[in-house]
Amino acid sequence: MMKVTYSFLSVGLSLILLTGGCSFMGGFEDKDKKAAKSSQEQDIYASVQEYTGEGFYLPNSSPVTVELAKKHKDEITKAVEEFFMSNYKTPVTVHNLVGAQDAISVFVESKGEPHFYTLAIVPVNLSDEEVLLDKVAPLEGEIENSIQSGLYGMIYKEGLEQLDDYIEDVQKRFPVTTKQKEAIENTQATGFTKPAYYISNFDQSLEELSDRYIENPMDVKNLIISGDTPSLDPMKINITISLFMNTANEQPRQNIINQISEEIKKNRNLPPGIYNVILNDNQIIKRTGTGVKDNSLKTVDESIIIR
Repeated sequence: MMKVTYSFLSVGLSLILLTGGCSFMGGFEDKDKKAAKSSQEQDIYASVQEYTGEGFYLPNSSPVTVELAKKHKDEITKAVEEFFMSNYKTPVTVHNLVGAQDAISVFVESKGEPHFYTLAIVPVNLSDEEVLLDKVAPLEGEIENSIQSGLYGMIYKEGLEQLDDYIEDVQKRFPVTTKQKEAIENTQATGFTKPAYYISNFDQSLEELSDRYIENPMDVKNLIISGDTPSLDPMKINITISLFMNTANEQPRQNIINQISEEIKKNRNLPPGIYNVILNDNQIIKRTGTGVKDNSLKTVDESIIIR
C-alpha cells in the first residue's frame, strides 16, 4: 500500500514538473528576461523629467578625447570663451565638453541677446594626446545659423512669448511635458531653443543681418529695437515643437497632436514660419539627447504655415 502511494506521488510530482513545473521555471526565466530588458532600457533611455544629458556622446568618439576633455576642461573653456568673443563678439557660457573622433565638441549658450545654443570644435592631436587650444573652430555655418535664429528670437520676441504661453496652456490641458533646460544646455546646438521648441533659419535676410551682427553687434541690436528689420519669408523659417507624454509607458496620442496642430493653425498671434509638431513618449535616448523614436507622432499635413 505504501509502495503504491509512493508510486502515485512520484507520478504526480513528475506530471507537475513536466506541466506546471515548466511554467514555474518559465516564471523565473520571464522575470530574468524582464529584469535584463529593464536594465538595458535604463542604459539606453531616461525619462524626459530626469534627463539632463547623462550618457550623451557623439558617434565615433575616442576614449582619448573623452579623457582629454575631462583633464583640460578649464583651459578648453577659456579658449572657447575667447574664441567667441574674438570672432563673434558674443560672450558665452560653456556647458558641456564631449569627446569626438579627433576633437572635443564644446556646447555653449550665448549670454543675453541674441540668445542661442551652439558648439565649437577643439582639435586634438591623438598621437601626442595634445589639445590644440589655438585651433578652436566652428563647424561650417553652424555658429552663423545659430546667431540667425537668435536674431529671429529678438525680432519676434512678443510672438514667441505668445508661443511660450500657448505651450504652457497645452501642458495644463493635455498630459504632455517638455525637455529639461539642462538637457538642452548639455546636448543641443540648435540655435534659439526653448524646452519645447527650436528655430531653424534658411532666410537670406537673416543671413545678412547676422553678418552685420558679427561686425557690429550693437548696431544690429539698435536696428531691431527700432523695428527697422527686413521682412522674412515664413516659408524659410522652421519652428519645430517637440513634446513628450508626461507619464512613463504612455504612448503618444494622435488626438493630442491633431488638436495642437489645429490650434496652432488658428492662432494668429504666433510669429511667422513653418510649424512642425512632434509628440514623443516619455523617454529620451540618452546617447543622442532626442526623444524621436518609431512611435513618435508628427503633424499629419507635414507643416503648419503662419504668415
